[in-house]
Amino acid sequence: MDMTVSTSTQAPTSSTRPPGARRSIRRRAGLLLTVVATAAATAFGAAGTAQAAPATTQIDPVQGLIAAGVPAQVARQAAVVKPASADGVVPIAHPGRQFSFPGTEVDAVVDPEQGSVTVVQRWLSGPSGLSVGWINLDNGRSGVTGLSDVVPVPDDIHYGSAYADHAATLVTGGGHLALVVWGQIPGWTGLIPLAPEYFGIMTPSAALLRV
Repeated sequence: MDMTVSTSTQAPTSSTRPPGARRSIRRRAGLLLTVVATAAATAFGAAGTAQAAPATTQIDPVQGLIAAGVPAQVARQAAVVKPASADGVVPIAHPGRQFSFPGTEVDAVVDPEQGSVTVVQRWLSGPSGLSVGWINLDNGRSGVTGLSDVVPVPDDIHYGSAYADHAATLVTGGGHLALVVWGQIPGWTGLIPLAPEYFGIMTPSAALLRV
């Protein structure tokens, strides 16, 4: 008589697992799905935030001045000048030559409270022949103007009332400002004329400042 007993090992199926084991498997599967869904939502949200962040750019001073109407060869001066370190009165052209060469010294007087800059041509006996081009690199305001306002000179020790300052107030708003000055001035005198000023032409000058 054949007394061999056949035995086999079989992994328990879902129907043969105890109820507690089945509940544990379902809990682990649910936890895994929750983790995956949370990670996907976080990644999507981060990507959406990065795309929505606005890019902050500043206007190119040379191109902005050209667009405002400044001749290209004059506007290029804004690319080589260093930002002004002073507040209040910022020299633009020929500082210290107010009385030696009339109409040569040009300053910018900054008024942060009013959001404006007054460009002043110092000590001139006749109408101004200069032009001022400017652009606010933060808000895009720009313009080109002459210096038509006549401002009495504070002291009259040099030829009395025959001389006055000429100015224009630019309503720029707050921000970083690029401005250039060019045009005609009273000709310098000297033995060797080595600059355009000797021929009555202001060398184009620029300033970068903050209002």
